[in-house]
Amino acid sequence: MGDPNSDKYNPKTWVQGVGKVAGQVVNNLTKREHKNNGQLRKLREDKLNVLRRMKKEDLVWEAVALSQPALTINSLFNISFQAPVIIEVCQVVKVDGLYLPVKAVETWEFARQFNAFPLTRAVADAMFLQATPTPPAPHEIKVTDDNSDSGYAKSLDFEMRSDYLGSKNYTGVADFGAHKIWALSKQKDEICQASPNEAYCRTDKDRIAINHGLYFKNGKPHAGTLLYLHGSKYGAIQNIGAKHGDDHWDYSQLLQLMRGVVQIPFKDKSGNTTMMDMETALLNGHPSLWDEPQKLTEADLNDFSSLGFMIKNLKARFSGF
Repeated sequence: MGDPNSDKYNPKTWVQGVGKVAGQVVNNLTKREHKNNGQLRKLREDKLNVLRRMKKEDLVWEAVALSQPALTINSLFNISFQAPVIIEVCQVVKVDGLYLPVKAVETWEFARQFNAFPLTRAVADAMFLQATPTPPAPHEIKVTDDNSDSGYAKSLDFEMRSDYLGSKNYTGVADFGAHKIWALSKQKDEICQASPNEAYCRTDKDRIAINHGLYFKNGKPHAGTLLYLHGSKYGAIQNIGAKHGDDHWDYSQLLQLMRGVVQIPFKDKSGNTTMMDMETALLNGHPSLWDEPQKLTEADLNDFSSLGFMIKNLKARFSGF
């Protein structure tokens, strides 16, 4: 187990590119001949098409305990047991050895395909608190990058970033922390923070692109989050927010999903415990799964039901008639 308070998790160390963290790896990799943006985009599409032919059993799923069992003894004849909250989370998805970056809409697509849900901030932060985290490589997304097909933007070079993550044998579960997720969130109505000249930067109520992640030391956890409540010395480079539009992808945005495999215990305000599936737990704002003030609705989760998604599309198609 590593010490998450050691200097190797300090972002200053990452930026300096000192060999004992990511710097030496990244410096070595930047010397190789890289693909241009057009080639990287085509490579990504090719790998996406491979993923679209996969089944949910092809992903690597791991059990994650979001809470521990609890035994409460009020008296000799009043003993209560609280079952743990256990879900399954897939390792960050790789295709042919490449850590595959995805758009928000693709995360939703694959959640439907694999009968799962995108992660929430509550789940991501809980996983980080339990992890021996892998530090992110230096963050190199720049607004000045040449994003033309013939140009080269480091933010699109997921081959280079795959080399770094692969060198750490990164799975994104027990070592969670070196990537961002497209999160299931109610903050989708926020105004997009990206540059106004980006045509794909959507601000309407139907946007789903809310990202979260890349954890760094000496960050300031946002009030009310699990990191904040646990007094963590870490924060996320991107707290849940509308940083990008629905059509955005870069090397940091990887595919990771969650699913329920056993019933989840939910204790209501009266102290009564009910066992429920993951969808019901999400709708009830289960604190192990959800940390936002506004609760999800059934309409929010329709995107992850093939039937619900079809009905939503039909309504949108015929709304003008």
